[in-house]
Amino acid sequence: MDYPPSHHYDDAVLIAPKTEGAYFERYRLAHPSERFDVLDFAALEEMFQFDLGPGIDEALLSLGTKRDGLELTKTILRRLRFAPRIDALTPYFALKDELEKKGLLRVIHDPFAYFKGRMIIVRGYPDGRGISEVMQDLPNICVNFDFGQERPREIPAEEIALDELEPLSENAESPVYLVAAEGQVPDALSDLPRLDSPYVPSQGSFIVLIGEKPLFEAKALPLDEVLLKALRLPTASEAKRRLDVEVGRLLSSPRLLAIVRANA
Repeated sequence: MDYPPSHHYDDAVLIAPKTEGAYFERYRLAHPSERFDVLDFAALEEMFQFDLGPGIDEALLSLGTKRDGLELTKTILRRLRFAPRIDALTPYFALKDELEKKGLLRVIHDPFAYFKGRMIIVRGYPDGRGISEVMQDLPNICVNFDFGQERPREIPAEEIALDELEPLSENAESPVYLVAAEGQVPDALSDLPRLDSPYVPSQGSFIVLIGEKPLFEAKALPLDEVLLKALRLPTASEAKRRLDVEVGRLLSSPRLLAIVRANA
């Protein structure tokens, strides 16, 4: 097995997608003296948010939240920890105070103590803007990028028919993943594990299935841009831009075996 050379990760916090897990397993084997933590983007966001305790739904309903607005309200409440006290968020801050009295809104992470004096390295995310936005409150923050990843492919992936997949998959490095829109996976591909985010897997190869729906959709909450910015949530255009960057990297990866059309 080829082991990765030392990048001096000791005492660093690495921000990387879960698909980089196999790389870090090999790295720890090759460099057992180095101690470091790995967080994906979702775990990083949690570091800067409130934690909602059990019973939160019932409490919110009793305090006047409509059932169809529960998820949006919980998203806003989680992100109030470092949000500015602008007028549009005043009702949510009042709600926060009530929930804190009930013990349903808790602080379980101290990001300032956790990151203090530690090197922060991004690996596997092609765009660090969202990461920097999440961490903007950290004093003297310096985010480094580890670009020791695979080179983009020089030749576009070939589009093939479904009946050509079997020999291609049999000869491929294992495992083989599938990237596809929901609900349109042919039987020939149904046994392949699915990638649920547009990140290149850290080992193995993958096949992209093109259908009527886009591979991934940029989701935007029904909030105006002022609120989205205050809560450090991407606007619809920013969410699409980030997604385009990630999908572009996915489609340029040398690990991409082929593109298949669902209706072919």
